[in-house]
Amino acid sequence: MTKALVVASLRIQFPVLLFKLISIRIMEKLMKSLDIFKEYMSSSQVPNYVRRYCDSLDEFKWQWFYNQMIEPMEFVADTDYLFYVLK
Repeated sequence: MTKALVVASLRIQFPVLLFKLISIRIMEKLMKSLDIFKEYMSSSQVPNYVRRYCDSLDEFKWQWFYNQMIEPMEFVADTDYLFYVLK
């Protein structure tokens, strides 16, 4: 691979890698507590169908949902993909 191709490849991949890193940091912060998770899942940053689902949860169901989401959020950096899978 020539130097120009390597540089071009890095320019294309860098935003994707940066987005994944940022997403991972957001997920790490999100999963630190149930309250932060609730706040995020009820925000405008998530799709409407997720917010509608979260609006119907009581305290027990919130805890269950949080526990179910911990593992996928550790492995999936792209929240849009994760919400698509949930749909």
